[in-house]
Amino acid sequence: MRNKGVIFGILLFLAVITIGYALLSGNINVSSTANINPTDISLELEYGVVPYGDNSFSTSTTETGHSNESISCSGMRCSYSVAFNNSGATQAFYVQVTNNSSFDVKIKQVNINSEYTGSIKNGSSAVFGVYRRSKAELVQSSDRLGVMIINPDLPSTDNMEISGDEFCNKPSCYMSKNGGVYTIGIAEMATGNEKTNKLDYGVTRTFDFVFEQVS
Repeated sequence: MRNKGVIFGILLFLAVITIGYALLSGNINVSSTANINPTDISLELEYGVVPYGDNSFSTSTTETGHSNESISCSGMRCSYSVAFNNSGATQAFYVQVTNNSSFDVKIKQVNINSEYTGSIKNGSSAVFGVYRRSKAELVQSSDRLGVMIINPDLPSTDNMEISGDEFCNKPSCYMSKNGGVYTIGIAEMATGNEKTNKLDYGVTRTFDFVFEQVS
């Protein structure tokens, strides 16, 4: 049991590293933008899938290990999906938020809904990181505000509510007015049968981001 805990901790550490490296990639195979204007807050979203095997980061498997990667955003809701067939595979996603409001804005909370398919003996975890820089600027400094681990348990429908203060309670945890940026990175990592290293497993996670004006 202790060895499994150590292995899990190492894999999560690697997943966090993957987020940092993946967000530096200039090669994005799914990318789009969406303008959202709840009340008087004006935000612009860019989002994408970071390709497996990109030269800017390494992976723990010799096979791709996953398929059907996709992400989409509508308003303040973003959903991504990925199917895994190899234990240890990691897939990274990103959402970049630009604050076009005339006042500072911060994340108030994030609501996460997770749905799983495939064998109940398989599973995955996600590492959710928030950075107070644009994706392009992360090469200079990560400026990470906080990291949360999502669902380290066996597959089940999972709902979480994360307050902004849970991953960041610093005074600097905001997007400045007229162009301030957050980059949100998620690394999804699969775990499976230790003997065969194979699995049949999929996950879809939906994120509802709630932003508020900094008082």
